[in-house]
Amino acid sequence: MTDSPGLAKALPQPILRDMRPENSWRVEIAPDGTATRTNDHETVTMQPARGFMQRLEDVIFMMFPRDLH
Repeated sequence: MTDSPGLAKALPQPILRDMRPENSWRVEIAPDGTATRTNDHETVTMQPARGFMQRLEDVIFMMFPRDLH
């Protein structure tokens, strides 16, 4: 627990920003196990990535069994 009025005042802004529809995804799993991700303007079947490095991490994780990640 932190007693910091400045932190308590500043923290809600980035949380609210990150929870806006344009910054968040709704994940739905179909009966066959495939996942779709939907935000405020698109639906994709591949996990969204912020750039090349994040996409590379996704490929590396796919080498491991799903129950590990």
